[in-house]
Amino acid sequence: MAKKYTFDFKKQVIEHYFKSHDGYGLTAWHFQVPVGTVESWVKLYKRKGIEELKPVTKPSCFGV
Repeated sequence: MAKKYTFDFKKQVIEHYFKSHDGYGLTAWHFQVPVGTVESWVKLYKRKGIEELKPVTKPSCFGV
């Protein structure tokens, strides 16, 4: 199962990436996350903005 990261953590990683100019590799190392994860978050942020990094809530199948 994929590891879940909080919105605040993702935002912190994105902010570090842009402020530090460390690139994907050093940012990933700094936060101990896979390089591909940092890359996908940055690309998503560039395409759709910070709101897209928020967790998606799935509708309940029980209709409560």
